[in-house]
Amino acid sequence: MYNVQEEKAKEKLKEWYHQYSDDIFRYILMMIGDQERAKDLTHDTYLKAYHSLSSFKGRRATKIGFTALPEISPSMI
Repeated sequence: MYNVQEEKAKEKLKEWYHQYSDDIFRYILMMIGDQERAKDLTHDTYLKAYHSLSSFKGRRATKIGFTALPEISPSMI
């Protein structure tokens, strides 16, 4: 069955990825100093964000408001 909300969530995540992935990658790279691991953690961060999309309940995410990042990334290292 086609789930409209799931499709919207996927589109939102794609939008966030295109807007913030370089910044997130650089943030993680700065923290750990390993490019390959930083790429993996950037990917993992987006997977975790995807699984948490329902908790946003329509709130708009901003670069600063991507608030899960500081909590997600260090906990994954």
